[in-house]
Amino acid sequence: MTRTVFTAEQVTAIAEKLKEPYATLVLFLAASGLRIGETLAIKPSDFTGNVLYISRRIYEGDVDNVKSKRSERKLPIDPVLMSRIEKLGKGEWVFRSRKGTPANPGNALKRYVRPAAKQLGILLGGWHDFRHTLSSSLAKWSSLCVKSSSETRLSRNSVAVCLMRCSIFSIACSVR
Repeated sequence: MTRTVFTAEQVTAIAEKLKEPYATLVLFLAASGLRIGETLAIKPSDFTGNVLYISRRIYEGDVDNVKSKRSERKLPIDPVLMSRIEKLGKGEWVFRSRKGTPANPGNALKRYVRPAAKQLGILLGGWHDFRHTLSSSLAKWSSLCVKSSSETRLSRNSVAVCLMRCSIFSIACSVR
């Protein structure tokens, strides 16, 4: 399967066509690079301030541990994106259906996200395109951040934060 690497404008356009929670879901996936199963398994209690602790996933409808021990991690979340997440309201799951259960990834893609992308003339293979987009964008930005880190003696964690901040998708997260 060929993966699409979106521009910030494409991610923003897709999000603008969607209602909540799907608009924020698309922006979150593009900005975080998380797998869809990890994203749908996020609970409000997984946040400490603007830091998200990833420890579970939803796989084939069941809540499970993350894919591997390395997948268990902390991730800084852009304050503007965090504000959007908070506006989704209270519930057990951040990205949830009207019934309060975790959003179904197949239904969300088929009923909402893919039609919005198609309407805009944007090819969308699947959820993994958002993850692939971030990794491709970070690869492009990495030389900038590595240069910055060598000049200012940043730690590896600081480089990761720099990469996250340099990502073109932080721009997409500012869509209100």
